[in-house]
Amino acid sequence: MHGMEFMNGNQIARDCALGVLEALGPQDEMGVVLWDGTDHWLFPMTKVGDKGALGRKIAGMNQGDLPSFQNVMSLAHEGLKKSAANLKAHDHLQRCDPGAPTAQLMSSIVGDRITVSTVLIAGHAGPETMQYIANSGRGRFYNVNNAGQLPQIFIKEAAVILKSAIFEEPFKPKLVSSSELIRGIGSEEYPALLGYVCTTPKARAEIPLVSDKGDPVLAHWQYGLGRAVAFTSDAKARWAKNWLGWDRYRQFWSQIAPMEPAAIGERRFYDGDFGR
Repeated sequence: MHGMEFMNGNQIARDCALGVLEALGPQDEMGVVLWDGTDHWLFPMTKVGDKGALGRKIAGMNQGDLPSFQNVMSLAHEGLKKSAANLKAHDHLQRCDPGAPTAQLMSSIVGDRITVSTVLIAGHAGPETMQYIANSGRGRFYNVNNAGQLPQIFIKEAAVILKSAIFEEPFKPKLVSSSELIRGIGSEEYPALLGYVCTTPKARAEIPLVSDKGDPVLAHWQYGLGRAVAFTSDAKARWAKNWLGWDRYRQFWSQIAPMEPAAIGERRFYDGDFGR
């Protein structure tokens, strides 16, 4: 975050950051690098569970005119590298005075699987710098003339990232709590899965199985008189190839989604294919 040289620009920039904060879930991470004469973290990468505290810090910012992208992007890069998040992104809003980051820095950012998107608002210089950063960072470039569009663009960026939250690497599910849905299956018996959809659990959900990163793999909660169940991987060969020959495979699924009607209400089931 730094000074925006248009009418009420600094407040609009704050509104953009607050909009992104509001769009994120409690397990998502956010950090803000600030230029106010020096470049430093307003707050480092942190889970956004307490949105009120982070929002007050954003609302109290007093941004200054940034001379170069190099140092603030280096700080953001280092912070994102240390994060355990599955998807990582920089977002930049600018009128395009600051000097561009080096090609070496952009290469390092992309090499660490971080994307960079840029927004140019009524630029009094050409769009080349912002286009270069977005293209080099494998992100998106937005060129807008109406400041009223800005908060929604940043919220859209957050939504795109959240919808893309697919993690595809082998992992072994961890049993973290007991549940009637997996009764009789020991904690060491689960074969490796090859991927899952990263999600944020509902507040009242029970989560017996998680990934090696602590994300929900199996969750369930009451839905009216019945129960809803979410399995964030799949039941087929894409991610569950190792499960198809598992001797507990039939038991696992029959306990989660029995064919007979539930005694009271209904049981709804969703797997990672989002096809049922």
